[in-house]
Amino acid sequence: MTDLFRTRWVPEYGREYSKPKDARGEPWASIEFLHIALTQQALEDAAAREANRLLFCDTDALATAIWHELYLGRFGAPVAGASWSDRYDLIFLTDADFPWVDDGTRTSDAIRLGMQRRFVEELEARDRPFVTLSGSHAERMTTAEGAIRKITGLTP
Repeated sequence: MTDLFRTRWVPEYGREYSKPKDARGEPWASIEFLHIALTQQALEDAAAREANRLLFCDTDALATAIWHELYLGRFGAPVAGASWSDRYDLIFLTDADFPWVDDGTRTSDAIRLGMQRRFVEELEARDRPFVTLSGSHAERMTTAEGAIRKITGLTP
């Protein structure tokens, strides 16, 4: 999608942060989730200055707060607080309608389905604009491109 619209993409900092931590089997602390959320926001801010009208972000502070809930058993209030400053024109939520694959960082299919529900709950509760991407990769890309064109009027 970034090639199509000739713009920037911000990868998920939390994944980069968690790989060595998970490999060492270290427990998580709340402050780490806040660090991840704030670093993600800083990376987005930097990339936005170089983007071509659109910026694609792999995740956000709200998602980090929901992961906090999964790992520590409570919603990450400071992390969620940071998420209120996020202003995305549109959020793409990938559906859990394909077979689960263990990529070394994902926990299980059951957790994936529960997380999907939590993301929808929080997005709806915050009245955040989102589109669920379902189906094959091609179908998801077509849906995403159509949604981008609809809200921006941009064409690749």
